[in-house]
Amino acid sequence: MESPGNGKVFSRLYVVVTRECNLACKHCYLEAGPGKAFENEITPAEVASIIDTVASDGKLAEVSITGGEPLARKDIKEILTIVLERGVLLNLETNGTLITPGIAQLLSQYKNASVGVSIDGIGHVHDAQRGRPGAFERAVNGLNLLQEYDIDHGISTYVTHENLPQLEEIITLGIETECSIFRILAQTVPLGRSGEKPTDVTLVEKTLQAYFHLKAKYLDDLRIITDLPLALMPAENIDDVQEYVTCPWWKLMGVSPQGDVSLCTALSLHPDMKAGNLRINTFEEIKRHPMFKILDQSNKTSLKGVCGNCHAARICGGFCRAMAFAEFGDLLAPYPMCQAFYHIGKFPEYALIDPEKDCRYP
Repeated sequence: MESPGNGKVFSRLYVVVTRECNLACKHCYLEAGPGKAFENEITPAEVASIIDTVASDGKLAEVSITGGEPLARKDIKEILTIVLERGVLLNLETNGTLITPGIAQLLSQYKNASVGVSIDGIGHVHDAQRGRPGAFERAVNGLNLLQEYDIDHGISTYVTHENLPQLEEIITLGIETECSIFRILAQTVPLGRSGEKPTDVTLVEKTLQAYFHLKAKYLDDLRIITDLPLALMPAENIDDVQEYVTCPWWKLMGVSPQGDVSLCTALSLHPDMKAGNLRINTFEEIKRHPMFKILDQSNKTSLKGVCGNCHAARICGGFCRAMAFAEFGDLLAPYPMCQAFYHIGKFPEYALIDPEKDCRYP
């Protein structure tokens, strides 16, 4: 594989190492599950080559190993070691149920390992969302192992009406297992098994209220962040937003289990979002693909709909481009959540550059 030669650089790499998973989550945009692994998924040697090529310009800072369930691969220790030995931050995204003392012991040997565990409720609420009885108990066992081996880890929760009342209990679990961060995820990409289309405005509003309440209550105990759009933050809470989480889509790359390259994990299997294949195309060819030209940072100012008329877009960049494409079929379309709020007249006027401009889309 050739090393890069033009100006496009990537600081974050997502590698979907398998579509196999021991669970069958309702919101999985890749439709991962038992028996879902592809034939001829990328090998550890190919993972190493991918990382080395992308990192050759010195800008790569983080590699996320994800799935499916990455720990379902028999050679996952070899893959994790490949990332860890290269010194970049490893972000292992897992449902937590397959964390073993052997996995924890391996990760504990390195300072550049971080693990994100998905907890989508307490007890049966989590199990129902994740599609398997006992999933919650096994995920908690995984958290306990990460705590025991002193590995940096956090919890991510995809918010639903069912688990929204349990967010505080999940935070308590995070504190008890010494998590460093709790992520409140308000929306997922409407592909695969995810039926989240259109945006549930009521749920978003309730999640915003819960986020600011819990962030203030547990300020000294746990770092709590959310992917809710900056533009939708209530004016009275803007001063409380000490950090903002966005998606730096202009410097991302996602690789599928079969070596296809796209923007990120969410679009890695989408047939219309392939910039090439690392088994077939050179890295130079992939970087010149029109998709990455569209996603150049300069296009933060070329967004459509309400995002093209929003003060916050200069910071968030229109947020998740995968969600925009999945819902509207256009990488420069507005972020669906913000457009939904605009459509029903609830988008904050103070966030609009020109409040009189018609921002309807499409």
